[in-house]
Amino acid sequence: MSLYELMRSGRDPIVFATDILGLRLNHAQNRWFKTLVNGEEWAHRYSVHVAANQTGKSLGAAVLLLWACIYKFGVDPSDENRWAEAPYNWFHVAPSQNQAYIALKDIELLVRGAHPSQVNKCRLPAGLVSFTKVDTYYDGLTTYHGAEAQFRTTEEKARALQGRRAHGITFDEAAFEPHLKSVLNEVLSMRLISTGGPLIIVSTPNGINDYYEVVAGIKDRGTLVPDSNGRVWVTDDGQAVVWSTVDDNVGFGLAADEVARQERELDPATKEQQLRGAFLEPGDAFFVPGAAILRAFRSNLPDLVPAKPGRVYIAFWDPSDPMAAYVLDVTARPWKVVQEIWERKPSGFASLMTQMYGIHAERSGAGDPVHGQSVCKTGYDETGMGGKIVAERMAGIYPRQGIDLSGSGKLKADMLGELRARLLSGDLLIPAGYHGLKRELLSYRLNDARIQQDRVMALAGATWLASRGFTGKTHAAFDPSATFARPAFR
Repeated sequence: MSLYELMRSGRDPIVFATDILGLRLNHAQNRWFKTLVNGEEWAHRYSVHVAANQTGKSLGAAVLLLWACIYKFGVDPSDENRWAEAPYNWFHVAPSQNQAYIALKDIELLVRGAHPSQVNKCRLPAGLVSFTKVDTYYDGLTTYHGAEAQFRTTEEKARALQGRRAHGITFDEAAFEPHLKSVLNEVLSMRLISTGGPLIIVSTPNGINDYYEVVAGIKDRGTLVPDSNGRVWVTDDGQAVVWSTVDDNVGFGLAADEVARQERELDPATKEQQLRGAFLEPGDAFFVPGAAILRAFRSNLPDLVPAKPGRVYIAFWDPSDPMAAYVLDVTARPWKVVQEIWERKPSGFASLMTQMYGIHAERSGAGDPVHGQSVCKTGYDETGMGGKIVAERMAGIYPRQGIDLSGSGKLKADMLGELRARLLSGDLLIPAGYHGLKRELLSYRLNDARIQQDRVMALAGATWLASRGFTGKTHAAFDPSATFARPAFR
């Protein structure tokens, strides 16, 4: 094949993979490639491919980056000279260096026509792609017109990519990166700002973690694409989720009887994750069953509902690191979460006091002659971060209640049990947009020393406080005859 014929016929990744590389793409790869590209443009600048095992995800990522580099996809090809001289840098990353090199090894085999998935002859012109050292040490590739692909690890929060400029990034096995959201938002996305190139994420799930939260965020905001067999969601702001299962590869290198064998022999949890790309809560999860917990999250609830006259609110603060707080509207059943405050790195004691006073004043300061005055009770965990000092500084907040969790674990267990009961009974509803809270609930374990739990404990505190209201009695939490009753509208 001549270079002219290559450049004319292969600008579609599916055509490139099948007609030029000699591959036979499976259903997962076809669905993925169609979602990413729209004619001469990237259809989605931010995409996630949730892939079961044995669906060809790493090979697909290798094909995509090779195709993008050869065609400098995203650079205007109308002026051939400018296109040929334009720089083009692609980064393929993974949690470890060895994982990052998997795609490079696939490309080396593809270019030689020696990959086991190639069913037809590779028609790439000789010398089009060269394999070289990048930054002295790392293996990489270059094309005849100066495009370059580097293969790097995201260890140390992808420090190696700081200051780089990328025209595209593929991220394999992203679910296994322990600092995924930080890497995506603070490093990788920053590398693409000046070029507008895509961030293409792919991975098998690894429990309820950052990867789950990223996927859930796109799905909740997205629209299911018709004729995608329920496997593609897209958003109005250029994001997409593609889902693949092991069935997508049957007949394309994986035999049906092998899949049937795995269906028989794998335990149910492993089967769901490896064969169908399911996100699974841990075996010792506290908030179970997960499906029932998820029903508490409602898409019709806004993330923030301002204070309204005549409403009764409960606010609870966990002033730890990270800091979390929730406001519940407990005027009537079911209770609803109307506000979330969360800071990964709290800004200090003075700022905390300002926020606590501000939220309390707002939630107890709405009123009119018809509905009367709103009222709010504020609670807080006084265990950590100088909780006793917090109590002294909160003299101006009334009513208030501190909770000391430094003693036996009974109180904490009671709070968590109260939260679980409210969620399972449908007495507590949560906005679907609270993805961090959803993740923490589904992954929470009683042995919680090494897991993030701040949101869970803040919501548990709010629920526990709400169940006792102003009276401290669960059977008559908001009795008007309580010591603190609703004030008249002034």
